[in-house]
Amino acid sequence: MKSSINSRLAARLRSLALRLGRVRRTARLDGGIQIPREHEERLRQLAEYRGESLEACVAAIAKNVVTRIPKNLRDADRPLTDLKVADVGISEDGDPYIRLKNGRIFYGYFSKHRHVLMYHLMCDQTPKAFKPDTYALGIEVRKRYCQQPPKHFFPAGQNAVAVDAGAYVGYKALAFLDALGPQGKVIAIELEPENFRLLKRNVEENGLQDRVRIHNVGIWNEPGRIPMKGKGWSQFSIADMDGKDYPDRGFVRTDTLDNIFDRSDVERIDYLNIQVNGAEIQTLQGLQRWFDRVHVIRIAAYYKRDGVAIADEVERILRDRGAEIVQRAQPGSILAVNPAFQGTMAESPAQRRKAG
Repeated sequence: MKSSINSRLAARLRSLALRLGRVRRTARLDGGIQIPREHEERLRQLAEYRGESLEACVAAIAKNVVTRIPKNLRDADRPLTDLKVADVGISEDGDPYIRLKNGRIFYGYFSKHRHVLMYHLMCDQTPKAFKPDTYALGIEVRKRYCQQPPKHFFPAGQNAVAVDAGAYVGYKALAFLDALGPQGKVIAIELEPENFRLLKRNVEENGLQDRVRIHNVGIWNEPGRIPMKGKGWSQFSIADMDGKDYPDRGFVRTDTLDNIFDRSDVERIDYLNIQVNGAEIQTLQGLQRWFDRVHVIRIAAYYKRDGVAIADEVERILRDRGAEIVQRAQPGSILAVNPAFQGTMAESPAQRRKAG
């Protein structure tokens, strides 16, 4: 019986390869199944993500998507089996949403072509509430909300304040809020208008207006109005970057973190997350008066300008100001602590073991 199934699968895949003109470049899998060689490694990686053998993976997915597996699978492409979903749907005004079992509800964007393809590759391991057009929302919520930062990144104590500079639609900002506890507050800053609309909706639908302050502004080294470029959902920037020739998207209002914090009715910033797509240096230039009142800074600086890694300049600025770099992960994630506040951040498990 097993031999018969493998024979039928092999025949189907050979037929597909012939139609694609690739029959001379095939790889023979265990059991006699043949696939175009250039897709073999992608299929093996997909099988690993699905947690099953190569043959079981081929048998489970639709035959017409075997040769359409994306070239670069990411951790975010793993099945959504760990996502605790209560409900998934589309609101009356047309925004897709997902409600988690912990009561949080998130609105976002419909799936793009790649997400629809991944849905068909993973649908048998995906909660039944998802459909192809809402699958991307599950991927985004798991990546940005469910994978919360380690607790020791956040301060111990009451009334803590976290900032998400480059907040997208608010998934990570709400993750910060939940990590801070019932008395914590969050400042969320997003420049792109449609992202900000969804950010505002996510805050309001969760009843968090009193605990999450939102700002629709680009973070820069001075107030003003400058051009924004970008594409997709989150690839927007007001800074030039190597290899990122994005289309113009109009002008946006800018301001400094100093000015934003002055208006935010807080005394300190316990955790500052900066991910502003190439504007990290200008963001730090606009953080002068408040720098000594920021406890922990995490900066994601993944780009280059004029051939130089922005993360290198960011690290230099932080060191010049006396910050201690406690983590530098490639390609450009930096975690720094203001020396004046060392000891106020909860210890990590590794730190506790070292102290003991």
